[in-house]
Order: sequence, then C-alpha cells, then structure tokens
Amino acid sequence: MRPPVVIESIDVPNNVNIEINGDKIKVKGPKGEKERKINNREIIIEKVNNKLVLKVYFPSRKILRDFYTMVAHIKNDINGVVNGYRYKLRGVFIHFPLKIKLQGNKIVIENFMGGRDVKEIEIPKGVKATVNENEITLEGYDIELLGNLAGLIENSVRPKEKDLRKFQDGIYIVEKP
Repeated sequence: MRPPVVIESIDVPNNVNIEINGDKIKVKGPKGEKERKINNREIIIEKVNNKLVLKVYFPSRKILRDFYTMVAHIKNDINGVVNGYRYKLRGVFIHFPLKIKLQGNKIVIENFMGGRDVKEIEIPKGVKATVNENEITLEGYDIELLGNLAGLIENSVRPKEKDLRKFQDGIYIVEKP
C-alpha cells in the first residue's frame, strides 16, 4: 500500500545559501557552490525558514527510490560546501619504485611495475590535490567528483594479466570520507 505523502526535512546551516529554480537546486557555501538537477518531476522542494522540505504525493517504489536518493545527494552537497571532503590514496610497490608527481593540473605516474609508459590523470576544477612521496590527498566539496577521480587513479595503475596475489603494486584508496 502506498503512503499518501512522504515528507523529509533537511536542516540548512546559516552560512549556506540555497536557491531553487524550477528543476534545479543550487547550494552555495564557504567552500564552493554545487548545482544539481532534480530528475523526477513529482518531487517537490520548498525552503521553509532554515529547513529544506522535500515532499512527494502517492509515490511508487521508483519515485521513492529517486526521492531518498535526492535527499542523500542534497545532504552530501550541503556537507561538502560547509566541511569539504578528503580522499587519501597510497602508492604501494614491491620492487620497482613508483614515482608520483604533480605537474600543473595533472597527476603523473611513472615507472609503474618497471614500465616506461607515463600515466597522466587530469585533475578537474574544484579539486585540490597534493602529493607527498607515495601519498596522494584529494580535497574538495563535491563528493561525486572526488570519488570518481580517486577510482580513476586507482584503476589506472592496476596490474593487468598478472596474478593479483603476487603482484600487489598500485595506488590504493586508504581513507574515504
């Protein structure tokens, strides 16, 4: 049986400004600003005092899925523009030393498993990267962008056609938000 109405409220801190324009919501805070499109037309978003109220009437399972996903995304956006997020990655090698450098807006990985190919990964706008020996720290306000970049770095130096029990060289995520 479907509920007649589902309501969720999200507390908005004082230093966060939220604008709702049709099917878009813009969250601005001290660390940056994030704009998100509302994919489902049945989700109603209203700003009441210092709260953001999301409603949906007579939702099906698919609409409820979209509704709770949107609630989680908006909470992540608010937390990101206030506190920010951080990912830490660590380079691991057994024999051939892995060289990780930061050149401009790219992370350059050299000498992976003794290979001569150079892997360059571009850092998107809104992400601050620091490299300290074999440790990469990614900081920013967009958790989706940081997670995608960390996964891209991790997958770019994965041993291919090798026994993963023996060859454990690579760059791995060691700390997530």
